Amino acid sequence: MCASRIPIFSTLSREELVEIISTTGSEKFSKGDTICFEGMEAHTLYIIILDKDKLKSYT
Repeated sequence: MCASRIPIFSTLSREELVEIISTTGSEKFSKGDTICFEGMEAHTLYIIILDKDKLKSYT
């Protein structure tokens, strides 16, 4: 699972990872897109993954 490579999730069991992943969504961003601004109130945890030439965001 991709999430298991993320340090904060690396100690979770497979069942725990499945539970987290089942509640997430993903977004695609293009080069130059702004994902958030400094000082912006947070309502979402963004996990940003750079996969070769693609940027993936799991929210």
